[in-house]
Amino acid sequence: MKISDIARIKVDWMERFGNDPHLEFILKRDGVLTPWEQFRFRQFGNLFVAEHEGEVRFVAHDRNDHNGFGGAVYNLHMADDWDSTQFRPCHRTEPRWNSGGGSMEARCQFDSTTRILTLTGPWSGGASGVSRLFRPVVSLSVLEGRHRNAIRDPKWYHRARKRGHAFDGTAYATACTLEFVQEALDVHAPHLELYEGDFGWYVKRKGDAPKNPRRRTGPVGGIGMLSDEQMSAVFA
Repeated sequence: MKISDIARIKVDWMERFGNDPHLEFILKRDGVLTPWEQFRFRQFGNLFVAEHEGEVRFVAHDRNDHNGFGGAVYNLHMADDWDSTQFRPCHRTEPRWNSGGGSMEARCQFDSTTRILTLTGPWSGGASGVSRLFRPVVSLSVLEGRHRNAIRDPKWYHRARKRGHAFDGTAYATACTLEFVQEALDVHAPHLELYEGDFGWYVKRKGDAPKNPRRRTGPVGGIGMLSDEQMSAVFA
């Protein structure tokens, strides 16, 4: 994704709620996010991070808990200069957390030929944790061009349009570097600026006070996410 791929920028101000404002990039019709396999990951403790043209991908590996993302398997293409001795392979059976219960086989290993690191059930630590351990990143949603007309119910869509509501498609949650987001705002939404809030970097109108200025030290863990305390233990 490049700055020139962005068609416009939207903000959900969450005006009726206490939530932080949510930033959304809508790409041009031929614009798409960078495929996962194009990222080259590096290791920071048990955090694996990759950055490409401003987009950031990251997962955290916990040798004692492989239930992140429901135990899904992730294949990370590691950078050529990554020292594989930093990583300890693991192979174990542990309980599943989903409603079906039972157990699962977790196998995490590195293939030196393909330079693919396979992780079972890694976790996402959230933008605030990655910002402290790697570099400042901003959580946002990106609507790819090829999905802008992905409307499941045409009748509902036309009724909504008549009522003045627009529906573009489905946005993907992602993260970008602070520098990339700032440049995108300068080009496409110069009336907006970023501020550091409770759980990371957020957007506000220039001249306005921040909605939720930074008061606490980090995020509360949610589905697929670790709290700051959990991250500190994992990355130790």
